[in-house]
Amino acid sequence: MSSPQPERLTPEFKRRLRAGLLRCFGVFAGMTLLYIFLPLRGDNSWIGIIVGSAAVLALIPLTVQRVAAIQRSGRPMLVALEAFVLLLTLLVYGFAAVYFAMNADNSQLPGIETRLDSVYFVVTTLATVGYGDISPATQAARAIATTQMLLDLAFLGGVIRVLTLVTRRRLSESSPEYREINSEHRSLE
Repeated sequence: MSSPQPERLTPEFKRRLRAGLLRCFGVFAGMTLLYIFLPLRGDNSWIGIIVGSAAVLALIPLTVQRVAAIQRSGRPMLVALEAFVLLLTLLVYGFAAVYFAMNADNSQLPGIETRLDSVYFVVTTLATVGYGDISPATQAARAIATTQMLLDLAFLGGVIRVLTLVTRRRLSESSPEYREINSEHRSLE
């Protein structure tokens, strides 16, 4: 039994793929520029805390909105990729902004002196690597780091699972080839 040949990459598909990848890059680049240029320390450090907190708090409604977009989409894989890039970027830069702003005097998280140090700490926490070179020194910093760890677990486990399930369901609804491959796979089990 031979499996169906994949559909050729049409010019329309290539155009949509390029547009989706450009949107992913645009989200990442835009948020990177915001993180670099927003005043996160000094007299305006409250901006960093508010913007960072807003980015983290936006994860839940944006996840719900992105799941709904995947369910409606004719190209669910691309919409899921865009959702993942958006949500991960919000998670990383949101927490990085909060950590950087709250550590202006280097007493909360010794070792976070630059914006890159803050991103590094967020990513090592997200990746559960924990090198130990930067660690929370105060109760407030530990509370935020613990909140980040819990959100990281929810993001990695839950959000990726939901995006995958919804994308798979949407693909199976919209693609006869996918349904055929899926039914062949199930019959082999």
